[in-house]
Amino acid sequence: KMLRSFIDVMVFKIPIFGNVALKSSLARFSQSLAALYGGGVNLLNAIEISATTVDNSVLEKTFKEVGDQIKVGKNFSDILKNYSIFPPLVVHMVAVGEASGKLDLVLRKVADFYEEEVNDFSENISTIIEPIFIVGLGCAVGFIVVSLFLPLFSIQNAVG
Repeated sequence: KMLRSFIDVMVFKIPIFGNVALKSSLARFSQSLAALYGGGVNLLNAIEISATTVDNSVLEKTFKEVGDQIKVGKNFSDILKNYSIFPPLVVHMVAVGEASGKLDLVLRKVADFYEEEVNDFSENISTIIEPIFIVGLGCAVGFIVVSLFLPLFSIQNAVG
């Protein structure tokens, strides 16, 4: 369990990919919370249930802490402000959702936004990685060809 916590902390610290992992987790959480809250589940229970969807023990613990603070009567958006892990966009959108009474709709927008960002990143990274793999594969094939023919040239030089 301690190793899992360490890995989950380190995932978010990986340059570029950590930010994507956070956005992916926030998108899953927001989608789940929007569905539950929009379906009539009270906010506290919806947060506790949605916390299990993030697949990251750090975020799950954070959301459970958020739930504990909601129990004592604090606003959802005010609680999120106290955690640096939440991007300002999420905090602001939750505040707007609370003020307008349409938290479920706002959370769906947040989820859609982050899902779109994660999808765009995935497409862009595959576009970058594809040529690198092709060059790497070409180098590997070239190395194999050279290693096969080099002994033949050595034998030819020794005989000739």
